[in-house]
Amino acid sequence: GKYPVPPTLPGLLGYEAAGIVEATGAGVAGLAPGERVCVLPSFRLGQYGVCAERSIVPARSCIAAPAQLSPIEAASIWMQYFTAFGIVESGHAGVGDFVLIPAASSSVGLAAIQIANWIGAESIALTRTSANSVGFKGTVIDIEFSSPPPIARPIVV
Repeated sequence: GKYPVPPTLPGLLGYEAAGIVEATGAGVAGLAPGERVCVLPSFRLGQYGVCAERSIVPARSCIAAPAQLSPIEAASIWMQYFTAFGIVESGHAGVGDFVLIPAASSSVGLAAIQIANWIGAESIALTRTSANSVGFKGTVIDIEFSSPPPIARPIVV
């Protein structure tokens, strides 16, 4: 429940971005004016404000934007994976571990399931309703919380 990094004030808004490189600083290699880039959220929140028409960000945070993605898609595809990677970085999950994923049908939840699969862990996906489990593979246990006590019934999808 605690935020991992205390905020610094005044804070700058925005953490996800995509755009066109206008200029680079001295010594920057691999980026050139006119290139379309995504800004990876690889810096402290509030350190660089990208909720603007123009921003200055570290060159190390810029990668080529996938050509098939719109600017909005290019800006929004990274954060959920950086957040979900916490199951590896903070949770130290690995091969054969079980990973409990709340809000599994959210963007971060879906990213966490993909990362858990990638590292060889087993996902235990939680959603608020069984309607949110559409598309999950394997056996889903639907537990309805109400009075009388919960009743569990397996649903194979």
